[in-house]
Amino acid sequence: MKALAQELPQKHKVSHRFAATVGTNILRMGLSAVTGIMLAQGLGPARYGDLNFLLATFISLRSLMDLGSASAFYTFISQTRRSLRFYFHYAFWLAFQAAAVLLAVGLLLPQAWIARLWVGLSRSWVLLAFAAAFLMTAVWKAAESLAEARRETIWIQRIRLAIVIAHFVLVGAGYWRHALNVPLVFVLIILEYVAGTLWCLCRFDWREALAKDETVLTLAADLRAYAAYCRPLVLASLLAFLGEYLARWLLQFFAGSTQQGFFSIGQRFAAVALLGATSMINIFWKEIAAAHGAGNPDRLRQLFFKTTDTLFFAAAALSCCLIPLSREIITCFLGRAYSAGWLSFSIMILYPVYQTLGQLNGAYFMAAHQTRRLLVFAVLGLVVGTPLAYLLVAPQDAAIPGLGLGALGMAISQVAMQFVIVNLQGWTISRSLGGRWPFARQLGIMAVLLASGFVCRGMASWLISAAAPGIAMLSGMALAAILYLVVAVGLACALPSLTGIEPAWVKEKLGSLAMFRI
Repeated sequence: MKALAQELPQKHKVSHRFAATVGTNILRMGLSAVTGIMLAQGLGPARYGDLNFLLATFISLRSLMDLGSASAFYTFISQTRRSLRFYFHYAFWLAFQAAAVLLAVGLLLPQAWIARLWVGLSRSWVLLAFAAAFLMTAVWKAAESLAEARRETIWIQRIRLAIVIAHFVLVGAGYWRHALNVPLVFVLIILEYVAGTLWCLCRFDWREALAKDETVLTLAADLRAYAAYCRPLVLASLLAFLGEYLARWLLQFFAGSTQQGFFSIGQRFAAVALLGATSMINIFWKEIAAAHGAGNPDRLRQLFFKTTDTLFFAAAALSCCLIPLSREIITCFLGRAYSAGWLSFSIMILYPVYQTLGQLNGAYFMAAHQTRRLLVFAVLGLVVGTPLAYLLVAPQDAAIPGLGLGALGMAISQVAMQFVIVNLQGWTISRSLGGRWPFARQLGIMAVLLASGFVCRGMASWLISAAAPGIAMLSGMALAAILYLVVAVGLACALPSLTGIEPAWVKEKLGSLAMFRI
């Protein structure tokens, strides 16, 4: 492992890869947010809900079919070079998964089952949704894994940004011509990810990545390695699928497509707060796998705690900026059709704060070969999360009465379960590393940032009404965001221990660590 690291040039170090990923992700998140607004307005709440219901169900089905093999694939190729045969084995496995679902949904499942499982939606929509979701997750994740395992973060991020730009342009054209519909969106996603994957495969340096010794890389050896890694994940994948699918199905069945749309728009905007996690997750996974393979516990401890501190502060800062402005965001960008969903929207903005940590925790478990622990948390999520979702979503006149809160209930259940499970995961990892999980400190950061967000919103409203009452709501949101940015940056600079990032001037004055060198 050390020899492999020495072969890579200096440009591949973590700080450069993270900076490149953050830069492209800022652009990508901005374009994705605008694209999401166009889709939400162009399709309307009901059809937008159908779109996201189909994608969510097949993304969760993909996790069931995968059985943890994608995580094993990335971990294995991150630890050492593999033969071309190894890559062909995984490609065949992906093709088998796709063929099995297409055959089952396209030919074997009766129409009555299709209508029941996907709440009245047509077979053609279901097939297109599966193809789009499979390319977005299974195929593209494999392409990303190839690049990230060789620390080629920069050019894979360029391809990913190109896909987002293409989606923005094509959806924008459909929106401008009033031609958006659910099947068209699926077709666009399919074309974009096919082109992106082919670009990645052509760009990848196979000669540098392939192992020279082919003698030990047989199919039987590969299967044994995958089986040992994935065995605990089989049941965990099943439980994760059931939890996600049942939650979405309950909302679609009891509350309808419109409430599904309200919930989905909250998820779409919440993804903006995942900027840090999406920028760091593959890099973090690669470095954890390398440190674990090299038997370096000090490196593991440093990677985990420093990355956790940094990404939690980033996600919390962004979420706490958006929550006080949730009603204005709905009104300005989505219109009256979505105004009834502003409360569920504001609660869902909290979701990525702990989802960020959940992604880091999951990557740690996978990279450190601690997959059995994921099973415990998957059981907890299904056993507790599904009844909670039913209680909050189901109407009062159902066979087992619920509270009938629709999208609001689903948002509450998702955020509550994420909070509980992620903190348990973090405590488990911290204990194994000989450290302490910063639960109280994280709650304190959240409280300070959220209070700052509401104070800045109030100040912006007062200043604008006092100075120029006729200025639009959008100006008030911009001023509130600017004021909040000043406060958040000030906190990060004054208390660098909260973020894990220590600016150069802090280093000079306090003699602390260098700037974010993981």
